[in-house]
Amino acid sequence: MPITEAVREEIEMDADWECPICGKNPKFNAETIAAAEECRAMRAGKIPFKRYHSIEELREELGV
Repeated sequence: MPITEAVREEIEMDADWECPICGKNPKFNAETIAAAEECRAMRAGKIPFKRYHSIEELREELGV
């Protein structure tokens, strides 16, 4: 299985998630878990995806 496919499948971050590259079971912090939950909600159509019309618009929102 290609790494990108493995990561895409594993992004669900189940409790028994194991990194497909190093084989370790990392502990995720609250920010990472919240990002994964937001991703699931977007994929389920519960919240809209953010879209940017330019890289400048994205940078402005990120403050960089």
